[in-house]
Amino acid sequence: MRNDHLNQRVRACRALLALIGYEHLWTEDGPTALAKKFVDQYGGPMSNLQWTLYQFVWYVWGRASDVKVQELMHLPDPLGELAVSLLHALKRGPDAVEAWLEQAQPASTSPKTKRWRRQLN
Repeated sequence: MRNDHLNQRVRACRALLALIGYEHLWTEDGPTALAKKFVDQYGGPMSNLQWTLYQFVWYVWGRASDVKVQELMHLPDPLGELAVSLLHALKRGPDAVEAWLEQAQPASTSPKTKRWRRQLN
């Protein structure tokens, strides 16, 4: 999924960011200037939970990340479940990532996700 699946990487990054209310940080071309600034600021205004997932987004994008698998596993669901399942999909290849994307899209608008996003803000 690295270089030859740019559109898929963008969609995966945006799907993860939608879970934490930061999908505006990624465009069709990749991360925005603000997205890069947040990396330099260790997440800027993000909570620890958001920062953990944000670091994973950068890993999905293809950049080295300090986030540990155990940190992803300790994220509340659906974040933890989606992050870990994306790791598995990345290992399996583009078709598995497409299946993951179909699963991830509805999760960003689920009542459970909306409820804990309100708690973060």
